[in-house]
Formats: sequence, C-alpha cells, structure tokens
Amino acid sequence: MKIFNYDIQTKKYYCQLNNHSLKEISSPIINVYVRLQNICNAKCNFCAFRGEYIPFNENGFKEALKEIRSKLKINRLSFTGGEPTLDFELFKRCLKFVQDFDSDIFTVVNTNGLHLNELEELGLNSIALSRHHYNQDKNDEIFGIKTSDVKNIKNLHLSCNLIKGYIDSEDEILKYLDWCDANGFTDVGFVALMKVNDYCKEHFISQDIFNFDRKRFIKVKEYRNKDCCKCCNYLYGGNNLVNIYSRHYIKSDNNNALVYDLNKLKDGFNGKVIKEW
Repeated sequence: MKIFNYDIQTKKYYCQLNNHSLKEISSPIINVYVRLQNICNAKCNFCAFRGEYIPFNENGFKEALKEIRSKLKINRLSFTGGEPTLDFELFKRCLKFVQDFDSDIFTVVNTNGLHLNELEELGLNSIALSRHHYNQDKNDEIFGIKTSDVKNIKNLHLSCNLIKGYIDSEDEILKYLDWCDANGFTDVGFVALMKVNDYCKEHFISQDIFNFDRKRFIKVKEYRNKDCCKCCNYLYGGNNLVNIYSRHYIKSDNNNALVYDLNKLKDGFNGKVIKEW
C-alpha cells in the first residue's frame, strides 16, 4: 500500500481473539495518531517531551488525512502530545475537521485533564485521561502541577502509569480499582513506563506484577497480534463493574499505525518520515 508514494505495511489479519482462528481483514484499515503539541503544561519526570516548541502544520495534517483516507479506512484517530489541548482552539479545529471529513472514524484524545470539562461537549468517542494515582496529592506530585479533581464524565477512560513508589504493587492496583469503583469510573488501563530516560528505567514496574487469577476478576477477552503484543480485558467486581485493559509487549510494538507528528507524516512513532511540510 502506497501513501505519498511510500510503501507501508497494513495488517492482513485481525488480532487473534481468545485463541480462535485468525480472521483475514477484507479491506485495509489503519490507526492514526496526531501529535498536536511537543510541549506540555505538566512536568512529569517520565516524559520525553521537553524540547523546544515546534508549531503544528494544520494544512499538512489535512492533506495527510485526505491522502490516507483515499487509500485506507481509518479505524481510530488519537490526538496526543505533549498535551494536545494546550492550544485548545487548534485542537477543536482539528477534531471538527476529522468529524466532518469522516464521521465513522473513532476519535480519542489523550490528555492530562487541562480542559477536561469542555472536552465532554465536543462529541469525542473517548477521552483518555492520564491519572497515575488515586490520591490527589500524590497525583499532583507525579504531574508536577495541580491536577483536576475528576468527576464521572461520559466516555472517560483512565490511564495509569505503573511507577515505583506510587502504583507499584498488587495492593496499590487494588486500591486504585476500589477508588475507581467508589467514584463511578468503569474503564481503566495500567501501563508500564517506556524506558526513555533514567527516571523511567529506575522507576519501571512491569505489568506482570499483577495476578488477575483471583476472586472479583473475570477475564473477558484476550487479543494477540501474532508474536508482537497481547491485550487483555478483565472485569473487576465491586459496586460497579470496572473494565480493565492491559497491554503486554512480547517482541516489539508493531501497531500498524501512521503518525502525523507536528509537521511530518511518519510510518509509526519511531519509523521513517513519509512526507514533511
């Protein structure tokens, strides 16, 4: 498959569900990530985005999206950063362009909650909020800023980094889940740090620390992308059922994604530049 005369690889099979037979994909699909900012209002020690500001090329983004959609179905488009809502007017313009361009695209924003209440009104399919501790003071400490007191927002997914000294054990994960249950949050994912700097290496906690084989947990689904990665979904039973997402890398992160990174289209986050504007 060629995008701007560059050959990209697309998935030929859906991820294998619960060890069932592989199912071939009839029409090529792709996930797209849009990096709107390379800076952030927070000061997380595990973050790699601390460089000099680079402006987002809006016209390049629109051209790239049109080219991709002319060749492939876009399954999911995620706005990321830095903090993608730092320039909130830019974010709203780009989101509206996607929604008007193809209403079937599943839209997601990955945010630290800078404009959390306003995001709820924009028609996103999912809001992925970084929330790395159930205790407000400790969450503020991780982010290096005063973070929002969250409330039960529609379509809110919580993403929690596993960090030594914070959420770093089975007991702490259970406390986090009980906090979710008590506050009406029903969708959470636990993520291991990417080893991008010394802090991440020193504070790394593997997702394998947790044993889901216990009461109050039900394994619902397991998706495997051959020998690259495995995703698992569990239900945690409390007053409400909490959906838990966990991703495990086996060999490499072969996510079959295109990334519009500020002013260039890339073949994956760490892949080659397809076109620059």
